[in-house]
Amino acid sequence: AMEFAHIFKNLGCNVIVMNRSETLLRGFDHDLQEMLIESTENMGIQLDLGNLPTKIEQKSDKKLVIETQNGTNYTCDQIMAAIGRVPKVMDLGLENAGVDQNPDGSIKVDARQQTSVPHIFAVGDVSNDAPLTPVAIREGHALADRLFGGKDVPELDYSYVASAVFTQPPIGTVGITEQQAAAQNIDYTVFRARFRPMKHSLSGRAQRIMMKLLVENGSDKILGIHMFGDDSPEIIQLAATILEMGGTKAQLDKTFAVHPTSAEEFVLMRTPAERTPKDKMRP
Repeated sequence: AMEFAHIFKNLGCNVIVMNRSETLLRGFDHDLQEMLIESTENMGIQLDLGNLPTKIEQKSDKKLVIETQNGTNYTCDQIMAAIGRVPKVMDLGLENAGVDQNPDGSIKVDARQQTSVPHIFAVGDVSNDAPLTPVAIREGHALADRLFGGKDVPELDYSYVASAVFTQPPIGTVGITEQQAAAQNIDYTVFRARFRPMKHSLSGRAQRIMMKLLVENGSDKILGIHMFGDDSPEIIQLAATILEMGGTKAQLDKTFAVHPTSAEEFVLMRTPAERTPKDKMRP
């Protein structure tokens, strides 16, 4: 939804985003949500959060009028309903084969992609909570190696699946969020940098970057890496390797910076930042 909202705005459209929750990208790190809301509003996109449409009516001039829960009406030319995806498993006869499904229609599988029927397997978006192409590819490779390659491939670990949101600027994230760290009562330290990149100092644009590390106290292990800003999807790909290898904050501190880049901030952050109070965290 947010990717398309930014695309349409940059094409010259007036854009309004309605969302049922009081935030954007629910489930992402608190600071990523804050940055996206700020950036989206600075683009001139109107946000109507915590509100839902109740009625859509087309007028004689082809305009569409939306009535909402809180009584606000919007008149527009086009409406996009970004309502997510459901697994396309209808009419496969899964119930006849005895394949168990979750309430949302997805197929129940174990850690080795096996369904409730021993000789039936499922991989990808129809069976997991990470509907990403690379995840589906990895699951397919692992299953093929087990079934046809004679290999005992270990169960996949989904702890450090990196993801990106191609808003403008984009988001990159891997590992746990600050909300999750707090909910799990982890003893953690936050490192955060927020700045205007050098190239925008010349252009005069107000666009800013936010970079954030969550570090477990005691072990010094990096638990989460989050970035909002240009090139964050490219940077987060290698950042995922740091988490996969059990990297520590001390190892980041030992790494030489590449200057001038935004990514260098990840190896230059030395001063802990304040944690977000639990009652201030977005969900």
